[in-house]
Amino acid sequence: MCYSILRFWKGLRAFGAAFLLVLPRAAALHCEPFDLSAPGGERSHFEKIWQQTPSEILAPARHALMLLSRESRDPVGDVEAFRHAEALSEYAWVLQAVYKQSGNPEILRALLTVREGALRFSAPGPASVLRLADALFDLCRPVLRSAQRSLALFLQAEELSGQMCNAKVVLLFKQLGQWEEGERYAKDCGLSITHLHLQHPRLQTMPWWNLKDPRLPKWLRGIRFRHAVHIIRTDLQKCLERTPSAFDDSANDWFFVGSRFNWTGLNLMHSARGGWNERWCGEQACAKQTCDMLRWRKELNHSLWPKLSHRAGIPSESSPPMYVNFYALTPGSHILPHLGNDGRLTIHLALHVPLANQSRIRVANQTINYTHAGQMLVFDDAYDHEVWNDGKTTRYVLGVTIWHPSLLFQLPPSKVPPEVPDSHFALSWITSSDRKARSSICRGRVICAGSSGFREKTLQLLAECLWMC
Repeated sequence: MCYSILRFWKGLRAFGAAFLLVLPRAAALHCEPFDLSAPGGERSHFEKIWQQTPSEILAPARHALMLLSRESRDPVGDVEAFRHAEALSEYAWVLQAVYKQSGNPEILRALLTVREGALRFSAPGPASVLRLADALFDLCRPVLRSAQRSLALFLQAEELSGQMCNAKVVLLFKQLGQWEEGERYAKDCGLSITHLHLQHPRLQTMPWWNLKDPRLPKWLRGIRFRHAVHIIRTDLQKCLERTPSAFDDSANDWFFVGSRFNWTGLNLMHSARGGWNERWCGEQACAKQTCDMLRWRKELNHSLWPKLSHRAGIPSESSPPMYVNFYALTPGSHILPHLGNDGRLTIHLALHVPLANQSRIRVANQTINYTHAGQMLVFDDAYDHEVWNDGKTTRYVLGVTIWHPSLLFQLPPSKVPPEVPDSHFALSWITSSDRKARSSICRGRVICAGSSGFREKTLQLLAECLWMC
């Protein structure tokens, strides 16, 4: 079994690497599926992609793909159509993983073609509608037409399922300027359109934290002093000079910006990648001094999650991602509104900022400008937030996540917050139908899932590996 998984993973890496080599650095975001109505042209592009897919990945979906690429689909029975829909959906997860790794626009178009095809084959129901809506939301939201279609699909899925309350719908209403509709939707769900968040009900929630708050660790105030900022800026400069091509290492959701190279980063530590990256933090590495400042801080210790979550009464199987990154946001870029994770706070230490306060970040309903090197912002990224850089130079920050202060202090029983409905937490991001289908939503962290049995375990392993590669 291990050998089969290894072959599967090597095949996918080769598949993704082939497209990574030819990736144009400034490819326009093209969010239309391939037109398969006529021979040649776009149909040949689509067929070339799936024919290059390793056979062990493609096998279940091959017949369905052949039907998709024909002018008229052969009649198939309900059972066979359902199998085709499931096989195409599984193949779409692979394409999505490759696209997130490579950014190749042809892969994106193939992914959308397969998602549309799965919707054609699937039985009436919300699952396939949600998968296409998710793909458009996650990967194509900067394109107005895609955002509009994604919203329509989410609302269609809610009609089919008889359920509602999805944070993505609220974000789309806000993005499209449909505030009245968004307010009505949020109110019916018990949510706030201006303070939408995914923080756990047992943890105190507020979008911005004052740096003088005694619950925050004292060492935070120390690293914004001039000497510490100089060291961190020097490390950043060394990393840029030595390994500029590696400054796309953060595994951030770059598709929120529309281009892989508009929002990049260097990943010094990530809990899902085994912790501190000695390539950047080891002896003679470019960011060693920065890593040494933070490496032993308990507030960054991702191994504490089982103890912290148990003590706070937060049932959770997986830790929220914890990281330390250098982040770069290029001139003219806009990171669209999105939601982060519960159980943590995020720190931005400004290192290089555009002149005249031309870069800013909004969290909930308050926007703050990046004004100078050494400026430190502490916010809860479980809230809806977005970032702009309207300047002429790249904005660089050191991004650090720390455990939410409420997790690090054991509250007396009399002060434990009462149980409250978790509509702000889980239901606003993942519906019960999604949980049954083990779908892609899962707060945006899981990028593929499959049917029961061996292939499901394989794809789940693949999803974990892709964040670690």
